Amino acid sequence: MRQPILSIIIPTYNESADIRATLDAAYSVLDAQVEVIVVDDASTDDTTSIVNEFSDKGIRLLQLSENRGVAAARNVGLKASQGEIVVFLNADAHLHPDFAAKIFQHYRDGADYVVVEAAVENDNYIYPRYVQLLHQHLYYDPRFVEWTEGYSCRRVAALAVGGFSEKFPGASGEDVAFGEQMASSFQKAWEPEVVVTHVAPESLPSFWRQRVSRGRGSAYLVFDHQGKPLSWLRMGRAWLALVLQLGTLVPMLWKGCLLARLSPRGWRDWLPMTWAHILDKCGWQVGFWHGFQELWQAR
Repeated sequence: MRQPILSIIIPTYNESADIRATLDAAYSVLDAQVEVIVVDDASTDDTTSIVNEFSDKGIRLLQLSENRGVAAARNVGLKASQGEIVVFLNADAHLHPDFAAKIFQHYRDGADYVVVEAAVENDNYIYPRYVQLLHQHLYYDPRFVEWTEGYSCRRVAALAVGGFSEKFPGASGEDVAFGEQMASSFQKAWEPEVVVTHVAPESLPSFWRQRVSRGRGSAYLVFDHQGKPLSWLRMGRAWLALVLQLGTLVPMLWKGCLLARLSPRGWRDWLPMTWAHILDKCGWQVGFWHGFQELWQAR
């Protein structure tokens, strides 16, 4: 059997709602040069039974006996992979059939890792549309992007930086840290013609949980990974800044204005995007506070 050139690694935990569509899309790029590895992080729903439906199509399933987090799941997949190039794909992200061919060109030209474009599929809902517009607002310049949906890199490079840090809680922060480590030592390529689509949280509770998780992971990124000192004064200033922003609403309304300018719905999205940004800022701050407290107690 020919050794694959590309290994697609998909970590999962209770992803029964999304994993079938992700595997259908991954199967469209599966050939003799590509392998797909799903690492199940001790799911308690029907994720593994759905993945097993694809076993006759060549998709491999690795099951962890206990829940260890997305970073550990990615590392297990990385060590089990056989391809020269590895792709880290979230369980709600979808590859297009030309994905492999387009990124291969960059590796033939000497790249060590490739970042691509991302797009939210379900942007007819307010919160997913906010995620998409925020992405367009923040990541318009590829020089500042070190992690994307469908991130790929040379396997030896990923192993050289030690894989993903398993210190991060949940599923937030470990990808940014990994991207920073890769950027510090290896050569990057940007492929804007490759768009990896994904599904964002549609309901208020799921959006809130995601933003809290992002904030919690950011605390670990800042204080643990980057080594900045734990400071109650810094936390106090952050809470004060949030209260002032909420009190005046001017920064929130301005961000809503900036996002509405990028929206196909135009100014009709001003207040909806302002509302989503308020939730984002509040959820992120709550998560950052939780992460700070956990690190303080651990110290």
